[in-house]
Amino acid sequence: MTDESNNGLPPEIFQELLKKYKESLPERMNGFNHAIQLLKKNPSKENLTQVRFFVHKFAGNAGTYGYQTVTDLCKSWDAKLSEMMNQFPNCKLDESLFNELDALFKKIQEQFSHGK
Repeated sequence: MTDESNNGLPPEIFQELLKKYKESLPERMNGFNHAIQLLKKNPSKENLTQVRFFVHKFAGNAGTYGYQTVTDLCKSWDAKLSEMMNQFPNCKLDESLFNELDALFKKIQEQFSHGK
């Protein structure tokens, strides 16, 4: 039997996928934080691309596992970072952006800590 909350999957399969996703979160968050720190040290297009990679992945998969707030946050950031990549090097990679990314990281971390 399947239902909407399991994305059409049998409950036991969805629960196993959810468990694996949750287990992968510390590694994913460490990678995301590392990408942000690299961007701060070296504001390059390559490092901006890495930050966007993590944001894009969270935007695409977090909601599937019940973290809709993460998906919503990351979708808007995905568009913003994509636009910055298109405008590079004529975009602002400055302290203001870095502070916003740190705040985004904390919000995502909080959602994953208090979510399902």
